[in-house]
Amino acid sequence: MQHLRYKLGFALYWLVFAVFSVFAARSPGYVRHPELAPFPWLGLVIVWLILAVLVTAFYFILKPASIHRSSLRLGVAFTLSLAMVIGSILTMVTDMPGLYYMPHYFSALTFLVLLIASASSAWQALWRKLISPK
Repeated sequence: MQHLRYKLGFALYWLVFAVFSVFAARSPGYVRHPELAPFPWLGLVIVWLILAVLVTAFYFILKPASIHRSSLRLGVAFTLSLAMVIGSILTMVTDMPGLYYMPHYFSALTFLVLLIASASSAWQALWRKLISPK
């Protein structure tokens, strides 16, 4: 049951960004007549695939099968999300179509979630060391 909730959590995470991508696709960026710009169906599908690959990568990095290595897995996922944030910041330009920004939003939110998870994990480990008698 726990494993099913874990899978559903990652699927829901992708779904949130997939829905957000639909709304972002409505923004054609800086064009002379935005009302004449066609809806970018191909771009939307490509962004959905990119997000699916990224969510799948984090799923396999963070999968709960080996709890004894969870801090290592969390560190790897955090490092990957940090690299993604740095890469998206370095390649960010303005006035692009809305779909262009979706990987950046994904990497930023994933980085924040993993930062909170890492801080929480570190705090719990520190708390256990301080509380448990030696």
